[in-house]
Amino acid sequence: MSQENSVRWDVGALSLPVPSAPGLTSFRPLDPACDILCDLFAAAITAEFGEHWSTVMVGTPLASTVPVQSKIRELADVEAMRQVKSTFPLLSVAPTEDPQTITFVTLDEKYLTTRWEVSWILGPLEIADITKISPVLRAAGKACISVVEEGGHKAYSAYVSNGYTMVQPVFQQCGFDSVRVVQFFVGGAKISETGPRYHAMTLILETTELIQIGERGGTLTGATVHLGTGDATGIARDLVIGDTSIPVQEG
Repeated sequence: MSQENSVRWDVGALSLPVPSAPGLTSFRPLDPACDILCDLFAAAITAEFGEHWSTVMVGTPLASTVPVQSKIRELADVEAMRQVKSTFPLLSVAPTEDPQTITFVTLDEKYLTTRWEVSWILGPLEIADITKISPVLRAAGKACISVVEEGGHKAYSAYVSNGYTMVQPVFQQCGFDSVRVVQFFVGGAKISETGPRYHAMTLILETTELIQIGERGGTLTGATVHLGTGDATGIARDLVIGDTSIPVQEG
């Protein structure tokens, strides 16, 4: 279909018609959010726990590894582990299998809501290893919550202002209007039907993306990305860290 015959539809970072890209070999650039989230949380976990990793892991199956040895952009389950040759520790990031929903705020303003699963999996581990290592899973979960509330992590993207290194907000690059943590849990990872034990930290994120229909145009204005934690009723405003101005177009 030619661009002249395509719909004019913008959802988050996706803009239709798809811009011409000669030699395109993957459709991943159409949805950059998964890659950005995966690299962001990998950088944060490595930065926060990498310094002591090698000494703590001595004598365990994770000796000679780094905090994130491999990454996959899929839900980590038994079937994925059969098909993907990954080493551990493993970070997986992907949309959950929950239905995406559309919320109508006004006739002209609506949002697409998506849930994401972020899992950091350690293994194989014996009981003695689990007792020694598992506290880092809860610590990593708390660190990742702070990443969401801050809008990024210095190890992934930062800038210097008045001599201070500041977090560069990155969620607008994903096309998100809002991001929040709705669940956080630690426990056994269901990635092996038999064999050694694996343990994981899992976050469930909920994101919204603005849906726009029609030709983009008009004056650049500021949009607000809401960062925080919450439940099904909304973002807890007392936990919102800040607002990020994002250039968007009206019209």
